[in-house]
Amino acid sequence: MAEIVGVIASGFSVVQIAGQMLGCIEKLRALHRSMRDVPEDLQSTLKDIETIEQVFSQVQAFDESCFSDQALSFLQASLEDCQAAASALENLITGAILPLKTQSKLRTKHLLQAVFKKEEIKELKAKLESGKALLLLAVSCYQTMISHKQLSILEQINTRLSSFPATASIDEPEFTLIKSKNRNSALVNHPQLYQQRLCSLNRCCCACHDAITLHGRSWSLRLPLSPWSWKGCNKASCRNSKNASLWISLTQVGVPLAIRISLDFVLSSQQSHITPSLGFKRVVRRTSPGFKLLWELEGGRREDWGRARQDLLELFESGEASPRDVDPDGNTWLEKVLYRPWCLSRRDIQFSLFYMLVKLGTQINTQRLLYQSIKWIGEGPHLILLESLIKSGFDVSEIEAPSFALWPQPCSPNWIALDITPDPFFVDWISMNLKICPGFAGMNPLLEAILIESSDEVKRLITKIPINDQDNLLGQSALHLAVFRPQHLEILLDAGADVNARDRHGITPLMYAAAMGNSPVAIRLLCSGADPRVEDNLLKGNFLVYASERSQWTSIVDVLGQFHDMPGVSEGVSRSWLTLGAILWVNDRHSWTKDLKHFLALLGRGADANVVYRIGDGDFRNKTLAHNINDEAGLKALISHRFTKFNHLDGEGAHAILSLSGKDHIPDPGIIELLLNGGSLVNHQNQDGHTTLHAVTLHLRDYFSVSKSCSSDKEWHCNRRTQVLDCIRILLDRKADPFLGDKCCCACSRSGCTPAHLMLQGTYFKLFDRRAIIWVLEFFAIMREVKGLEAAKQYLLDLLRLVKFHELELTHTCRRATDILAGWRVMEDEEVEEIMDEEREIVEALEQEMQEIEKALGTDLDQALLTAIFQLSLKLKMLSQDNRTSFSSSISTRDFHKIDYLRDQFAWQTVSCNYAGETKETDTVEVIEYAAWVEHEHSKHQRQNRPDTEWYEKRIGWIATIQCMNKSIGTASGEANLVEVLEIPKF
Repeated sequence: MAEIVGVIASGFSVVQIAGQMLGCIEKLRALHRSMRDVPEDLQSTLKDIETIEQVFSQVQAFDESCFSDQALSFLQASLEDCQAAASALENLITGAILPLKTQSKLRTKHLLQAVFKKEEIKELKAKLESGKALLLLAVSCYQTMISHKQLSILEQINTRLSSFPATASIDEPEFTLIKSKNRNSALVNHPQLYQQRLCSLNRCCCACHDAITLHGRSWSLRLPLSPWSWKGCNKASCRNSKNASLWISLTQVGVPLAIRISLDFVLSSQQSHITPSLGFKRVVRRTSPGFKLLWELEGGRREDWGRARQDLLELFESGEASPRDVDPDGNTWLEKVLYRPWCLSRRDIQFSLFYMLVKLGTQINTQRLLYQSIKWIGEGPHLILLESLIKSGFDVSEIEAPSFALWPQPCSPNWIALDITPDPFFVDWISMNLKICPGFAGMNPLLEAILIESSDEVKRLITKIPINDQDNLLGQSALHLAVFRPQHLEILLDAGADVNARDRHGITPLMYAAAMGNSPVAIRLLCSGADPRVEDNLLKGNFLVYASERSQWTSIVDVLGQFHDMPGVSEGVSRSWLTLGAILWVNDRHSWTKDLKHFLALLGRGADANVVYRIGDGDFRNKTLAHNINDEAGLKALISHRFTKFNHLDGEGAHAILSLSGKDHIPDPGIIELLLNGGSLVNHQNQDGHTTLHAVTLHLRDYFSVSKSCSSDKEWHCNRRTQVLDCIRILLDRKADPFLGDKCCCACSRSGCTPAHLMLQGTYFKLFDRRAIIWVLEFFAIMREVKGLEAAKQYLLDLLRLVKFHELELTHTCRRATDILAGWRVMEDEEVEEIMDEEREIVEALEQEMQEIEKALGTDLDQALLTAIFQLSLKLKMLSQDNRTSFSSSISTRDFHKIDYLRDQFAWQTVSCNYAGETKETDTVEVIEYAAWVEHEHSKHQRQNRPDTEWYEKRIGWIATIQCMNKSIGTASGEANLVEVLEIPKF
């Protein structure tokens, strides 16, 4: 930007001469007050000098680059003339004023002598007139040169734009419109002037300019966060100016216009004023032909980009659409195209459309596009998008400065992949914008130099700018930014930078270094006094939390390994930090980035293997490290470091083996064996009455579609089924009670729901899941093999009780809609008691019938089990048909491609609220998945040379019988006819 012009040859500067002018003015005013009848010449001279002072204020802001050498010499000569006249006038007035300060009787005489110097004053006035004329001529010359320079730039841009044909290929960007702006050393030399130039409504990033946006259909309202605040800003140069605006579209009433009402106002203790404005903008409907084509491209309804591109160009040529169209919400073409990253397979089409629109002249420099491009972070390539925008002419200096209130959060856990997202603190993003707009986001010269200048420049600026100034948009200090350019770190620390400075989210430089995995910087900050206990305002965690969220485990181990060598850190403190690192490791959800060596290093250096931690509420209450270790090697490492709390209960009453068998984990036979060998209670019940066997059996309910899975998916799912069945076998072999019920008081079970009951219970509108019925056979086979014939018989009776319960149409009160039966309506205690009273007689009949069934049950348990499966499947088919009828009114059938022109909106896909299992594939007992698993296991046995003829033939027989049932269920009209067809006895 501007460099202040100095008169080098004469040794005088504009500032010095302006100082002399001010001195002359004050002295003339003193003389003016001392005389009753002031000569007109003296008054005229005073006014002339005040005019020259105003001219000097313009000359001070001259940009030297706009002057030729000849023009600079001309300006220097005029300044010298003014300086000579100012010096002579100052001496004259000083001689006239000094006697006035005395109390002598000669005061009147001296006044007369001052008046008698009238001729001398006239002579000096003539010299000032000449200097003033020269200065005014210099100002005019400067303004003319500025105008010529601007016209030259515009002509260059127009020439480039006109060289791009409308129908040119746009698959790749073939042009670059970068408005280069030379950074000026004068801004570095005069930081106060730099801040004053930027601190306006359109450039200031102060806290008092923060705004919020409220929006609805076809309207939006932007309001300052503190509209009536009279308090001073965090920036001394800020004018505390605010803006409120309202956008209203009239397209709903048939008028293709939008109204924008804006109020700019300044509130301060000295003065206040409000400036209203009213504007109109032509808008088009959301369902206009151009935006309709965009909607089809984004949603994948138009696959051929070449054809879609040609159609769009034809719309532009015919006038049905325009690259400068704006929808009723105020969105331009680019704002709609770049609203969010498209799916990866269509990302090339998105960028091709973007380049095409830029070439056709669509509006690019908008504040909304600024926010949209930064909000791609965590969801798409935000840095690549910004680079493409800049190459296409995007210039942040031409739009309003960003607001902190509308800026996305850094290091957000809501990002798709926080651990691999680049630039989590927006430093690279801001740096790219600084290259075209110095001072962007409130960056002062020192902060800019740290990001894009040399160490020598940083050293020079430290002496001119407060080192702990945090003026930029995000409240980042120089030390925050030095984390990304460590070559400046020592300079800042030696100069006294605050190592515990917080940005506007409360994040410290140590957290920045930890999140970026820069362990040398983190260690240096700790040695310089950085407080590791400080917590931020977002994640509510310290620097280790930021490092773990980004999976920087190598850095964590390196930093914590240096703790014991740091001054003032005791062995106990070092151990507590190592323990925290171990806690974060076992709870890291990015399991693919974890390495066991990091956990072993933390334990080996002193982490407490038996720690009980309480991080917040919910899942992290009162747990041990074993509660969240989901791999066998990690658990072995923990046990090898003297872990003993095998039966410690967490906030839900679960010990480690029960917690690791729950819905958030895949049961692992190796982990089950290790924990049981360590002394875990196999029949321990949690707060809901569930045992480990309950939790493991629930995984048999999980469903996958073999027909739609690739070979690797089939392999994984089949191995997972085997894993679950192996865990059931281990638990039963280690004395797990398969008949231990939970705290359910429903009549569908004898004394609470057993693991077998839970395996059949489904979710959301379904009492049971037909896909899980076939796995009852495997559970029964394991039960018979491990527990014996009597236990298998009791298991079968429990299943038959469930069948009779449904035949009698009794009401389920199972678990009252807890996590197991998510989606069920919660029943109050009074309602449960009322149901039990009403159905008491029917329940007694159920008990009587179960006694008769037990007496009649023969020795062919397999056939009886298949009969129970058949009857249960038939009953569930009838229930599902009733449910389809009952809930048909709540199922949407709107067309996915429908466009509602009346409401001016697109009809997006509506997800059906009906339960799963209503397709033809699952109308009967699911056998496809089971058959695939049987073949997978048989093939594995053959590779391992394990004989399994009896095992395999039995399951083939089960599959054949169930297939016969499925055909009968699909063709028969009633239960009695089916029983007759299959000749299966009905209990």
